[in-house]
Amino acid sequence: MITISYRQLKMAAVFFAAAPILIFFFTWLNLFAALGFSALLIAAAYFSFCKNSARDGERSEMQLSVGTIVGIAFISLFWCFLAGQGAFVHQTNDHMIRNMIITDLTLKEWPVTYFGGDTMLCYYIAYWMLPCAVGKLVLLGGNADLALHVSNYMLFLQSAVGIFITLLLVVMLTQKKGRSYPILAVLIFVFFSGLDIAGMMVTVPEYRDAYMRQDHIEWWALDFQYSSNTTCLYWVYNQTVPVWPLVLCLINECHLKDFAFLAVLIFPFAPFPFVGLVLFCLMRAAILLIGAVRKKTLAEELRIMLSPQNFLICFAVAPVFILYFTANVMVASSAGADSFMGYGTGFRILDKIHYDLLGDDPVARRWLIWLYFAFIFLEMGVYSILLLIHFKKGRERALIVGNMIALAVIPLFQLGVSYDFCMRVSIPGLVFICVMMIRLVIEEIPKKGEINSLDAFARKKLLLLISSMVLAIGSATPFMEITREIMNTYQDIHPDPEIFVEFSKYDYENPTSLETLSPDSNFFAQNYKESGFYRYFCKKQQDRDITEIFTEVEQ
Repeated sequence: MITISYRQLKMAAVFFAAAPILIFFFTWLNLFAALGFSALLIAAAYFSFCKNSARDGERSEMQLSVGTIVGIAFISLFWCFLAGQGAFVHQTNDHMIRNMIITDLTLKEWPVTYFGGDTMLCYYIAYWMLPCAVGKLVLLGGNADLALHVSNYMLFLQSAVGIFITLLLVVMLTQKKGRSYPILAVLIFVFFSGLDIAGMMVTVPEYRDAYMRQDHIEWWALDFQYSSNTTCLYWVYNQTVPVWPLVLCLINECHLKDFAFLAVLIFPFAPFPFVGLVLFCLMRAAILLIGAVRKKTLAEELRIMLSPQNFLICFAVAPVFILYFTANVMVASSAGADSFMGYGTGFRILDKIHYDLLGDDPVARRWLIWLYFAFIFLEMGVYSILLLIHFKKGRERALIVGNMIALAVIPLFQLGVSYDFCMRVSIPGLVFICVMMIRLVIEEIPKKGEINSLDAFARKKLLLLISSMVLAIGSATPFMEITREIMNTYQDIHPDPEIFVEFSKYDYENPTSLETLSPDSNFFAQNYKESGFYRYFCKKQQDRDITEIFTEVEQ
């Protein structure tokens, strides 16, 4: 048996997030800014771990056999492989844009510019920093095709490592008093989803027929969608893999000393999930502080909350990435202002848009309201009810109720021209529900000798039976995601025009650049030299690369 501590997994999660951020600092920022912000980030990590211990987590350590660890590693690799990481198999169509970003980060000079140098790549690109940095080193040999392959292979390995850390944290958070079912916990996490297959039965026939035919059923509620874990990995891995480990750490933290430190590390990778995580952290902080008041330890808890790392990480990350993201064309200019029925791209109430589009049709409006409540019930309501039945502690129940309220409100808002706000802000809350459901199942599994007959099992473990049935129904969504890409991979090898195929595997011989898109696309910063990011932090053309300076020092 091998003992794995929470401290070890937390350090791995932090390093997994911090390394790409440091690469961004030293390749996109001028030398002064790179050294300053990197020092702040390293100092924040130092203060976090110099006083860190396994006792910082509600679950401090676990013991796993070598075979179990190897099994979890294999699941991590296989899940990544099927999700299209590394472009070994067919990929979902969202990979096409991400492949363009990988191409440009590998083949173009950093910072990446387009259209004669007036436009800069401006997107949450942190997740690709490490794999593409390795690809650029290979590019020094002059082989662009090999460099792209290496970038994708490194992306595959990076994602597999991130998922491995995630699954180990899932196992740790779901064990209780030595009772651990690691492979069961991992499989539930992989196949966890809302009850989309049931939602297909209540939506309009046109949607049901279209999305059942495409085997992507999570759009059954029109503009509302909560994505399964597998869906997130298949479609938006860059906003998912770096987020999962840090969210799980925050679920396990029993003090406030690292809350801001862990949460802000997510911001460069995934601004939308960061918003959801802030909501979750506020709920957890409120519960911890109320508990401190009851224990008469509020002053001590506040002192812990005002830790150096919580302050330093804000100054290390926020100034750079706030200015970087706000240079984006959708934020910095009026581009796209009329791109969504005249409502613009800013933060707004989605319900108002729907009502205006529906006009004075009372039947359509009532149907929209019904669809919203059906979505809330099937995507998280059923799970929340089961959790409230099982968990009796006031702290756990308060967090479940708060999370349920947040997930009910999130779909009512929109930012940008698509519905990413609903789909991505919900990620931390859905991960919390997933972890709690795994705990419910494991804690409800009868001990040896506790149940003597099937009749007794049905009577005493009714909650386990219902929860297992609900999880099984939800697993239809990730199952369809996985089987669709397997079938499409087969189609790439044995083409059949009568079978639906979205896109073929990425073509390394003809790599596509983001420069083929419109300059108004939300991947660019137009006139970026007028932005605060460029004026204060960005590496200028006349700036020497840090490697050149180090070379001179050595000489």
